[in-house]
Amino acid sequence: MRYDYEISFLAVGHGDATLICQTAKKHAVLIDAAIAAPVLSAISTISELKAIFITHWDEDHFGGMPAVIKLLTSQNKRDVTVYINRQFSKTKIAQRFRRTLDEGREEGTITIPPAFADNSGHVKTIGGIFFILWPYNYVGIINPEDRNLDSLILRFEVEAISVLIGGDAKGVVWPRLDNKGLRSKVFRFPHHGGRLSTSKKSWSANKLISEVDPEYVVLSSREKSRQHPSQEFFEAMKNHTTRKFLFTSEGTIILQAESKTGAICIKE
Repeated sequence: MRYDYEISFLAVGHGDATLICQTAKKHAVLIDAAIAAPVLSAISTISELKAIFITHWDEDHFGGMPAVIKLLTSQNKRDVTVYINRQFSKTKIAQRFRRTLDEGREEGTITIPPAFADNSGHVKTIGGIFFILWPYNYVGIINPEDRNLDSLILRFEVEAISVLIGGDAKGVVWPRLDNKGLRSKVFRFPHHGGRLSTSKKSWSANKLISEVDPEYVVLSSREKSRQHPSQEFFEAMKNHTTRKFLFTSEGTIILQAESKTGAICIKE
């Protein structure tokens, strides 16, 4: 079988970095970059980075991005689109990243449209479409002190393949989305497997996995952590024994996908 896409969930510790590559052209899209080294190594295997998505302004999702932008500038890349979460953070790494973004924009390396569901909500690239499912611009920042509430939720679709990237979206967010738009073959579970259900209006891990109905559930987390994955997540695993659960704590995960048939396998 000829696989035409590779979905790489990079081992970056307690953080996120996902690279989706159209294998024929070696064109790719990067979602988050917790630390630089493994991300830069992955980028070195492609011919062109077409776009970047930053789900939210927590260091375990964007800490390696300054190095990525600087690499693109050093390679004299032009007009790489960086879809950026509209959040604001005053941390030192966030301020450094903002400077890097400003420098990249001034150099012409990148363009920076805001990312939310009702503005540039459909991004066509690498042969498919990225749908920004959350947040909505008209809702406004829900809670500036809790950036996870406004974390991007992305869904990549190309023919029979679909990949849902949950960012760090909390359980209270998911019921606000169209359930039909969540169905995906591959699901990068949100918030490193942390507890989702914190109120009656929140979805639990079990409910979320049932609604997405994936073949593969991918979790990015440290090998040992008190709250990640949560007991709620482990209980959900017991209820979904027919699905494949994969953990980046065991190393980078690469899924090969055939877009016409929807066939997916783990690259050995």
